[in-house]
Amino acid sequence: MTITGAQFKANAAKDWAETLSAPMRSIHIDEWGGEVFFKPANLEQKNAIYKFIAENDLSSIAETVVRRALNEDGERLFTNTDKKFFMTKVDPDTLSRIALAINEEPEVTIEEARKNSDSAIQTQP
Repeated sequence: MTITGAQFKANAAKDWAETLSAPMRSIHIDEWGGEVFFKPANLEQKNAIYKFIAENDLSSIAETVVRRALNEDGERLFTNTDKKFFMTKVDPDTLSRIALAINEEPEVTIEEARKNSDSAIQTQP
């Protein structure tokens, strides 16, 4: 049976929805008096953050928290305009600790993705 592109996309969307429906992870921040929740990042979120990382720009730390921090209902805690606040008025060590916890999800590096892609291409008839 041949699977269509539409079926692949439907399966991919279902798989991602199942991933996102898993319980959120969280980190308790004593200094802030509460818990920050987070889910796995999608490519759009990762792309925005990696642009800063590629330039060795420490604002990637604030970008991570702004884009990924959620409340217990799964809603964003902060807006994009909050980045300046985090860059200038927050303890950078605390912010770094939060961003590190958020980014501790299993990830495939670009090199691993390329390697897997190359081996898949080579094994196809």
